[in-house]
Order: sequence, then structure tokens, then C-alpha cells
Amino acid sequence: MPTLYLSSMKPASAQGIGAYPVSAIVNKVPYRHSVAQYQELCSESEQSKEWEYSVGSGYKSFTVWMGLSDDNSAADLSVTFEVYADGKLAVQKEITAGPARKVTVDTRNVRRLKLVSSFSISQHCYHFDEAIWGNAQLS
Repeated sequence: MPTLYLSSMKPASAQGIGAYPVSAIVNKVPYRHSVAQYQELCSESEQSKEWEYSVGSGYKSFTVWMGLSDDNSAADLSVTFEVYADGKLAVQKEITAGPARKVTVDTRNVRRLKLVSSFSISQHCYHFDEAIWGNAQLS
């Protein structure tokens, strides 16, 4: 099957507003086929965003670069990225500023893929702090 970017797909479900397809830059590296999830309000608790996709069968892997947008203003921001395959946690990474981290998840026989980003409490919270799922793709 040809490569399929999640940015070209409509999520089967979404929890929390603030996620959209985007061309993003993480640590000065462009990721043209990305999904961004952002913190919409400054609050005293962690904020989580979820997007779930129906991926069908036929794809062997999901590959993504996890990072924080260069546009983020809060130096102390950290985001926990989680990928679930058919409801089972496949990977979890806490990311701070700096280079994006590449992750590959085995998706053979997986029907649903869920992306979750949880924003930590930041001393200086801004409306558009973004968690970037760079070049998120099924292949």
C-alpha cells in the first residue's frame, strides 16, 4: 500500500478541541505532513488532546517525529506523547524543546490508531503551544 499521511485523513474521533493538519517546524527542521495539537487555555491542570484514526489493514508501520513547535513560547513546556494501537499503549515519550524524536510502531493487524498529547503545567502558558506529530504516516 502507498504511504498515507494522517494529515490527509479525517479522525474517526477527537477529544478536546485544538488539533489540525499543519506544516510545522521543530528545531528548525520542517515537517510538511504533520498533525499539531495545541494547548488552548492556561490552566492549573494537565491538558490532553486525542485523535483516533481508523486505519484499516494493510499497513505495516506508523512512523512519526514527535516534537514541540519552534513557535512555542514557554521554555519549560513538556508534552507527553502517546500512541495507542487498538487501545493498547504502544509508545509513550515525554518531549521538551529540542530535536524531534522519531518513533515507529508496528501496525500489522491494527485497525485503530490513537494519538494523545498531554501538556504539562507550564509556569508560562500560552494559547498556541503546539505538540507536533511530524510527518505522521502509515506505510
